[in-house]
Amino acid sequence: MGSAQLDAFPYPFYLDFWFIEPALLAKVMVDSQNGRTLPEQVEGKLVARISLGLDVLAGLQGQVQQTFMNIRPASTNGAKPERS
Repeated sequence: MGSAQLDAFPYPFYLDFWFIEPALLAKVMVDSQNGRTLPEQVEGKLVARISLGLDVLAGLQGQVQQTFMNIRPASTNGAKPERS
């Protein structure tokens, strides 16, 4: 399972990609469902750091925004999802 972190200081911008063990995420999910105390942080392994210029970062932001706008949440109890 991966995760990403964006460090905006200093310029250029660095996008870090982390690997988190799937078994650890599964354990956290089970603990959460059973009402157990969850860890404040989970350790991962840095697998890539990408340097982005402001123009590339702006393009990436536009792509991510468009992706989220295209996701249609499943309606609950027949209610129509709201769009902002």
